[in-house]
Amino acid sequence: MLLPSRPRLLLLIKPLTFLVVVATLVLQGCREPRVEDSVSTADAVQKEIANSLLIDVTQEAGIDFVHDAVRNGDFLFPEINGAGCGFLDYDNDGNLDIYLVQSGRDLSSPNAAGKTNRLYRNRGDGTFEDVTDRSGAGDAGYGQGLACGDYNNDGYVDIYVANVGGPSTLLHNNGDGTFTDVTETAGVANGNWVITPSFLDYDNDGLLDLFATNYVDWSVEKNVVGSASNGRPDYTGPRSFSAMPAILYRNNGDGTFRDVTKEAGIDAAFGAGMGIVCADFNDDHLVDIFVANDSWANQLWINQGDATFQDVALESGCALSATGLGQANMGTNAEDLDGDGKLDLFTTNYHAQGSILYLQGSQGIFMDVSKRVGLFGPTAARTGFGACFFDLFNDGSTCVYIGNGAAVAGGELDSEDSTYAQKDMVLHWLPREKKFEDITGRIGPAMNVALTTRGVAVGDYDNDGAVDLLINNNHGPARLLRNRGADGQHWLMIRCLGSNGLSDAVGAKIFVTAGGKTRRRDVVVNYSYASSCDPRIHFGLGNHEVADRVVVYWPDGAKRTWESVKADQVFIANHPAQD
Repeated sequence: MLLPSRPRLLLLIKPLTFLVVVATLVLQGCREPRVEDSVSTADAVQKEIANSLLIDVTQEAGIDFVHDAVRNGDFLFPEINGAGCGFLDYDNDGNLDIYLVQSGRDLSSPNAAGKTNRLYRNRGDGTFEDVTDRSGAGDAGYGQGLACGDYNNDGYVDIYVANVGGPSTLLHNNGDGTFTDVTETAGVANGNWVITPSFLDYDNDGLLDLFATNYVDWSVEKNVVGSASNGRPDYTGPRSFSAMPAILYRNNGDGTFRDVTKEAGIDAAFGAGMGIVCADFNDDHLVDIFVANDSWANQLWINQGDATFQDVALESGCALSATGLGQANMGTNAEDLDGDGKLDLFTTNYHAQGSILYLQGSQGIFMDVSKRVGLFGPTAARTGFGACFFDLFNDGSTCVYIGNGAAVAGGELDSEDSTYAQKDMVLHWLPREKKFEDITGRIGPAMNVALTTRGVAVGDYDNDGAVDLLINNNHGPARLLRNRGADGQHWLMIRCLGSNGLSDAVGAKIFVTAGGKTRRRDVVVNYSYASSCDPRIHFGLGNHEVADRVVVYWPDGAKRTWESVKADQVFIANHPAQD
């Protein structure tokens, strides 16, 4: 099935442009201003915006969300972690909608009313409307992350929201624009502190199961106050508490789930889990689970095919950094970065540790190559959280957007206005050199803003074939960044459907060949930091008007090949069972 693309939308220059002009004039000094000065400065600013690769369109799009951590001066540990965000098409109109997780409840007063998460419906013209109240999607817990997936195979995407201290919330999509809280009947309340959930089909029965990281054993009564480098009170770290095992729920197929954590062996090893990415790392048609832990060794749970998992992270080389230490891992992602057909792993970390790239070699062995590939240098000065790979230029190359924000005062900060503010960054992978290049300075004014980024999600919200970004900032405004770096280049987005013909085939593997180059991307939706991304998998094709070949492997072992697939469309890859 072919879905037509829409032409790009014209954007208005944000009011920020005026402020930049005024600030520039003030900095010039107190001499008598000249007309040509203001004209040339304004022209320079407009030229800079016109040449930007990412444009901040938050205001024009109608996104007015501001995350509230409810900081009350007690330095309650959850206040520093922020929350995730998600792209999803909840009403099946072909346009990505936006879900933003809120933490607006006072943890010291659990019965007090708080701010809710927000759902924004995409109008299809580049703008969004807040439909939270009429949709019933506004959970009011102290939110952390979300997972999006169709757990009951009715063709409508559902939402699982992770909260601090429970219950987390399962919102069933009713198919009429509304959601119903079915947490209790489904059996997935989980009273622990959950940061990142993910839907997956670990037993290949066609039903999405649910995995969630339980972070640490925390309560208001158990809270510990840390100290900043200047000796002032500040937030502590996870080692002040006991880590908690993750939890795995098996989908019973009747709208309920069963806790199978112990029988699956998932409780055999654990740390303070923050990031999750579920994918088939050893290519045996069984989904595996990588858990990025905060200050503990990571886990790589390999699916044994008998409903159990075995942690092989240590012997596989992705439990620790090259220094042999467990890092303060926050977000995570999986991508075949070096083009060898095997998934590699990426984690963001605390400042001075730097982000880590684990390249997967032969026999399933991963190696931390962060310093060798130029990743450590640009990332070590900041604390990374959300991270997403995407093709910024639609030329078949890969970039990674890293959302930054300090967790403890006294790090390398980029703003005097906020104790924790840092600037995000974009790194470009150079395949010939096998190195990253920091291209943040080429992106445009959108990257000059210092905030405390947590959740990052990618998706093409305006259906123009260029991947855009959604960002949730801790105790700050959300941001929607529109991609303009891909202008004039060809692309292909693929939506893989499962055997029922209705739901996304989570876990499927896609190989696209164009111009003699083959790239792999998997249908992984829930990753980054506590966030959920576009289920349509994007491939930049550069100047190629046709993809020579598209091959899809479904988790159940089914395979299908298409030849000469036209570019610049959303291509629907139907399971062979639908023929």
